[in-house]
Amino acid sequence: MPDDHPLPITPTTGTSISAPVHASPMTSEFRLNNAQWSAGIVEGHVNRVKALKRAMYRRAPFELLRIRILTQP
Repeated sequence: MPDDHPLPITPTTGTSISAPVHASPMTSEFRLNNAQWSAGIVEGHVNRVKALKRAMYRRAPFELLRIRILTQP
């Protein structure tokens, strides 16, 4: 192999890729898995809006959809 290769091959190249990665407290994975709150309420509202949009598709104007979304709990 020529010595002028742009990426030197080292003995640790393959071992560092397969090593297990543990989530430290500063990573987003750690924060998501250990959060004390959830986005369940927001997801419920999003699902409700999507269901209303599907039900009203090509049946009513946008203003009626807007009123139904804003007035229903």
